[in-house]
Amino acid sequence: SFANAIAAASHKPTWVHLMVDNPQEWLHLLQLTLGSTLTFHFENTPEKVQFIRRIREKNLRPSIAVSPNTPIEEVLPLCNLVD
Repeated sequence: SFANAIAAASHKPTWVHLMVDNPQEWLHLLQLTLGSTLTFHFENTPEKVQFIRRIREKNLRPSIAVSPNTPIEEVLPLCNLVD
């Protein structure tokens, strides 16, 4: 993938924003530098806590993108789980 090519060329942490449906299906394809940030969309991820754990297991930093239409009250419980 394009993200993997950048990570391989730079050897520095990158920030990848998954603007896809079902971001959990992409995690195993990514070969990012340790410490890179991986952003996923709150609205496209049904198992949010599990996905955050899987991101951390790859030594990546999880981050959440939120649609303006999503009530912030739905996102707040996850804030202590992401970077």
